[in-house]
Amino acid sequence: MIDKDYHKIWYQAHKNERKIYYRNWYQAHKEQRREYVKNYRLKNREKFREYYRMYIRNHKEYVKNEVLKVRYGLTIEDFNNLLKKQDYKCAICGEPLDLSSRFKVHIEHNHKTGKVRGIVCNKCNQGLGGFRDNIEYLQKAIEYLKRNDYE
Repeated sequence: MIDKDYHKIWYQAHKNERKIYYRNWYQAHKEQRREYVKNYRLKNREKFREYYRMYIRNHKEYVKNEVLKVRYGLTIEDFNNLLKKQDYKCAICGEPLDLSSRFKVHIEHNHKTGKVRGIVCNKCNQGLGGFRDNIEYLQKAIEYLKRNDYE
């Protein structure tokens, strides 16, 4: 049997050569590897789902910060400052925001530019989404309510 120390010494001595070899191998087999990984994930879908669920559960703050950064370009400080600026109330209806669940508070933004406009409650977010951020539709809804004796 070969001594374990021999392997350690050999791997350390050939570190750069191995790095170059593997880099070239991965480049040469890029499509093959991509297909393998895709099939492996499909075969083990539940295993991966459970892994991601556990990861999100165990890294809540990190995931929240990354989502804010990637989707909206905000840091957690920016988000908290926006909440303070709005006095912890919905930017549209002015009702106090329920911060107990991430499903009850929404970062309202322009879907074309990605620019954040404010933080809104779930009902206002659904209203804007239902009108597809279209000012004409919102204006027609206002006129409709006025025509039909809204007080």
